[in-house]
Amino acid sequence: MALQARRLSRAVVPIYHAWTKRLELTTKLLSINACSIRNASFAQDLSLGKLNLDWLFPYPTLESREDLDEINILSQSVGKFFDERVDSKKFDLEAKIDDDVMKEIKEMGLCGLQVPVEYGGLGLNNLQYAHIVQELAKDGSIYMILAHHLMAVKAILFGGNEEQKERLLSELASGDSIGGFCFSESPDGLDAQQIETFAHLNEGGTEWILNGEKTLVTNGNSGGVFIVFAKTRLYDVKDKQVDKITAFVVERNFDGVSAGEMNDQIGVRASETCSLLFDNTPVPVANILGEVGKGYKIAMDVMNSTRFASGCYASGLLRNLIRPACEHAHERQQFGTKLAEFGLIQKKITEITCEAYAMESVAFIVAHQTDLHPHDCYIEAAMVKIYSSETAWKYTSECLQVFGGLGYMKDYPYERMLRDSSYGLVFQGPNHLLKLYVALSSLKFASKELEVLAANMFNFSSPERKLRVKYHDADGSHLERLPWIRDGLHHTPATQRTADDLSLNFLHPQLHGCGKIVEHCVDVFFTRLLVLMKLHGKTLPTDELMLETLADVSTQIFVMAAVLTRCNKSLLFRLPNCENELNIASLFINKTFRDVEHRLQEIHVDFAEGFIPEQREVSRKTMKDQEYLFTHPLEVLHRYFDHPKYLESMDKIKALP
Repeated sequence: MALQARRLSRAVVPIYHAWTKRLELTTKLLSINACSIRNASFAQDLSLGKLNLDWLFPYPTLESREDLDEINILSQSVGKFFDERVDSKKFDLEAKIDDDVMKEIKEMGLCGLQVPVEYGGLGLNNLQYAHIVQELAKDGSIYMILAHHLMAVKAILFGGNEEQKERLLSELASGDSIGGFCFSESPDGLDAQQIETFAHLNEGGTEWILNGEKTLVTNGNSGGVFIVFAKTRLYDVKDKQVDKITAFVVERNFDGVSAGEMNDQIGVRASETCSLLFDNTPVPVANILGEVGKGYKIAMDVMNSTRFASGCYASGLLRNLIRPACEHAHERQQFGTKLAEFGLIQKKITEITCEAYAMESVAFIVAHQTDLHPHDCYIEAAMVKIYSSETAWKYTSECLQVFGGLGYMKDYPYERMLRDSSYGLVFQGPNHLLKLYVALSSLKFASKELEVLAANMFNFSSPERKLRVKYHDADGSHLERLPWIRDGLHHTPATQRTADDLSLNFLHPQLHGCGKIVEHCVDVFFTRLLVLMKLHGKTLPTDELMLETLADVSTQIFVMAAVLTRCNKSLLFRLPNCENELNIASLFINKTFRDVEHRLQEIHVDFAEGFIPEQREVSRKTMKDQEYLFTHPLEVLHRYFDHPKYLESMDKIKALP
């Protein structure tokens, strides 16, 4: 048995290197750093079959009632301003925010939401900022303007020295200058690693000369301070020339800075997105953020620390749709019956409510954890961005159907809200690449435990045989997990000590059933993951279809857990409408549980061996031919019902008993 364990240990070593190689490639494509593993995150623990209860409990809240009252007053003021002064229809048609509205936005302090108080801002933390974003969701263009402005602010906070912060943050906080974040350059705006903008130091060593073009720059036309990432040539330890990315602060009034034509977008049309050109632009050496060649990390820290806001925006967007959808359903009649009495209309509105609650729940958890551990929440922030953008796109479309033909009219805001929601699918990285990042980052962390894990595996030669995996406490005295797989598509995970801890020590009695469902999903996910790692080994990191499913399922489990802990807080404190929250949470968890079961069946060995190869073959042929090759259904050379083969077949059918 010891010999078998050593063999398994040697076999899994190449798997870790395969994870690492694949993650590095995906990281370059996404322009993101691998998640820090100093403190295991929820997603990392999930890949080891554990629920990170420290992440979930207690559900985040502000430190005092005074803090809550202050943020509520600010939130209500922002909401009232948007209701009374923001004409989103006009801004969308003209592709521009009115100057007087932008002036009021600056006067309200919305440009300095997360600028520290000592530099003239409001100094909100991520949890407080998340609350305000839900009100900013009333206009997608304004939200995007302020989101990119904040990215410039955070770049200065993360990489700037004290002189730069004092000089730049005060004017950004007041709105005297609007910030822009200039990173990607590829024509489609996806491959941010292909940076060609270059900067070289002048002969005097006093200025960097910048040349290049940045595409898809929000605030490109009206911004005054831009964080520009460009390649600079350095010498490594071997005295070899290498190009590294450096972050520069470029101001609008610098020579050689010009904006291209405005992009005509389908959504967030008033966000003033355009190209920004630099033609021998001199940048003082004092305008470098951080160290020369270390700009890439600044860019990644900024994007990873702001992705959680996508969930706040999406939840606010869906929340704003619930009331008008319900009002329309009560007013509109069809076949003599109000729409509100139709079960399918009720189902759409209920699902919108559930998803808004779920996105809100998970976004605030990640916002809080980003405050506590800013370098250990990158995977969860990506999960929030993926889930919220896809859910917002899906359910704004569902809401549009509630309004019928009215929903497609520009006189109503619903078609614009659908168009605005589409931007989230590609903002801060396209979802299909972020899913690879989520899966590979989590599994790279798990693969480091494979050597110990393999030493405790028995009878693992076939997924149809019993699988036993031991997890001991530090003293080796307790057995935490004994999952196993039965034949077919069914599986029965064993009861775990973690489930008892979750139900008995953390959950309200009314949530014990939901807690067991979440724990069951963790068991099934972990068991299926072990089988996949055994069967596919080094090739699993290259199987994007499998990785997508793993990312989707882990994201769904994370959202389920967030809903569980939020509802638990409401029940324990008997908050208003807590019983309705219980219904919403139970409905969402049960629905998502069925989705998780279905998605995991897609990668079951019996199912995947037939379905996935067929899908790959169809994809390969389509990509090769680059067209629709099938014969048109009406294209025939004869009357098939007179064809001898047809008549022969019909005779056989008629002869059947």
